[in-house]
Amino acid sequence: MKNLVKKILGQFGYDLVRLPHPGSLGRHLQELFRDADINLVCDVGARHGEYSGELRGLGYRGWITSFEPVAENFRTISANRRGDKYWKGFNMALGSEPATLKINVTAGSAMSSFREPNEYARSEFTEDAVITGTEAVDVRTVAAMLPELKELVPDPRIFLKLDTQGFDLEVLKGAEPVLKHVRALQSEVSVKPIYENMPPYAEAIAAYQSHGFELAGLYPVHVDKCGAVIEFDCVMIRPS
Repeated sequence: MKNLVKKILGQFGYDLVRLPHPGSLGRHLQELFRDADINLVCDVGARHGEYSGELRGLGYRGWITSFEPVAENFRTISANRRGDKYWKGFNMALGSEPATLKINVTAGSAMSSFREPNEYARSEFTEDAVITGTEAVDVRTVAAMLPELKELVPDPRIFLKLDTQGFDLEVLKGAEPVLKHVRALQSEVSVKPIYENMPPYAEAIAAYQSHGFELAGLYPVHVDKCGAVIEFDCVMIRPS
């Protein structure tokens, strides 16, 4: 029935979208994308493309570019984006400079990282934090990718989504020359770091603020067995 309703609405130029709960990350993103007139999402650390699917469910119909270095994860993205002509995938990582690096592939696909899970992560996430192998992956920068992105969207108003398991600030460094095109971003920041040498949340937020972004929202991602927050999804905006 839902698909039939969407089809009928589509014939009249309307779309059926989910209205998230007030105060939720989903509602925040709907309002932010509207107010900032976002027309390009760079999903860095896309894993299986779940985030992009969520954005489509929220009603976003602009361009999405998914960056995912792990080969198996990227195969899943390639399957999930079939039929979506405004969603492009890149089998690579983004960082502070061009390189070829080894990424640690973990049993839990969401935890693969250039950094190693620390003792706390191994205790809290158990089998998911176990490294099962490594892959050599291509690393580029947001700045280097911008000309290719402009072929998709000549005047990009970018939402930069970062979920690189401890590598987000490296991506930020590689985006510095072109940050004027980034109107807002989302980064996973850790109250309790789960990777070796991972910057804590206050340091990460301060880094974004130093580039002119302001804190717009914090949304818990993981909590520990006692209910204390491990990680937040942090939304930052650049005031107009």
